[in-house]
Amino acid sequence: MSGPKRRKDIYHRLVHLSKSQKQELTAYMNTFMREERIDKLHSVLDNRTSHFCVAMEDLFYERNSGAIIRTADGYGIQNIHVIEPKDSFKSKVTNIISKGAEKWVTKTQHDDIRNGAKMCIDELRKQGYQIVATTPHKDGHTIHDFDITKKSAFFLGAEKTGISDIVMEEADDYIAMPIYGFTESYNVSVANGILLHELVNRLRNSDVNWRLSEEEREDLFLDWTMKSINSSNMIADKFMAEKGWDI
Repeated sequence: MSGPKRRKDIYHRLVHLSKSQKQELTAYMNTFMREERIDKLHSVLDNRTSHFCVAMEDLFYERNSGAIIRTADGYGIQNIHVIEPKDSFKSKVTNIISKGAEKWVTKTQHDDIRNGAKMCIDELRKQGYQIVATTPHKDGHTIHDFDITKKSAFFLGAEKTGISDIVMEEADDYIAMPIYGFTESYNVSVANGILLHELVNRLRNSDVNWRLSEEEREDLFLDWTMKSINSSNMIADKFMAEKGWDI
């Protein structure tokens, strides 16, 4: 079985482990990591949030896709949604741009060409998010007066065409970055940086319970542990087989 296919199979099995099985596997896998690495994972988890997430819609330039993911990771945003064909996105995000950040965020792909945006919106609403379109062309809020208490998904549109009609129609709110010059809008990755800098800092200094739940932390810690260890798939597979876990 090839490496990529085996990895996918392992991660599919991990999802179906019980809480106690995940904890037992995590404890075992931790024996293959240094204490410094374990502490680093916990430190990053302490600053992770799913209160905000980012959705990218049909971006064209690879530098923008990679920069958005890298910035989101830097500001502790865990969930990224991508609306565009899967093969197209894979070719855009390079390690040179994202610096490996894609590895540590949870990326959900919506690659249905016609219905991807609507499918993404429906999924996010089921998770309790309000849909927020980032656009300077609609009355709404600025980053300074936006209500950070609401769980929000921020949609970033294509460089040339902006937010799609379906997102504009479905949006629960609109947000814009302040502009004091002649230009009408910022580069999409710059806009994302300005947005997250202001809203995440306000969120972290608020009374909102923005941190991950205990279940989210445990699942992410196991995921990151697996990604931090060489041959982790083989090690985990052998451990589960020895335990007789029929997953």
